[in-house]
Amino acid sequence: MRKKIQQLLLSSMVLGLSACANMQQASSSDLIQISESQKAKLNPEGRAMYSYLLGQIAGVHSTLAEQDRDTEKVSTYLGVAVPNLVEASSHLDDLALAEHATKAATFARNYPMALSAAQRWADLQPNESRAHQYAAIAALRDGQHEEALSHFSYVVELAASVDDGLLDVGALLAREGE
Repeated sequence: MRKKIQQLLLSSMVLGLSACANMQQASSSDLIQISESQKAKLNPEGRAMYSYLLGQIAGVHSTLAEQDRDTEKVSTYLGVAVPNLVEASSHLDDLALAEHATKAATFARNYPMALSAAQRWADLQPNESRAHQYAAIAALRDGQHEEALSHFSYVVELAASVDDGLLDVGALLAREGE
């Protein structure tokens, strides 16, 4: 099993590096097309690992571009990082990855993906209030009010008391009004 994981990681890294070599001059749609053609060559486990690695690499590049104040590149790299992290999260039972994908999608203001990632996080850790908080806000920002209400209900239910839960929801909504 360990040998199989090492082989998957190695092939994912090689494919990821070849895709990254093409990232310097490519547009966002080009990057997505390159990513998809590389992933198609892998088995399901390899695709999940490839998505994870590509998402992480693109995320690092977006941070570097942000430091350079290059908003166009930040947007391009986030456009690659977020879908790949969310996809990897949907296939891997990793709480940290689900949380990371949620936060990355929220930062990128990709609320449908943020909601998807937060729901995955909540599926993996149903008693984690923060997962439901992120899901509620993403749903609210995406205009899915019933979905937001459902997650706000979990926030109240998971709090130490109803009063604490309502205060948590009130604080979340107050931040939305800013």
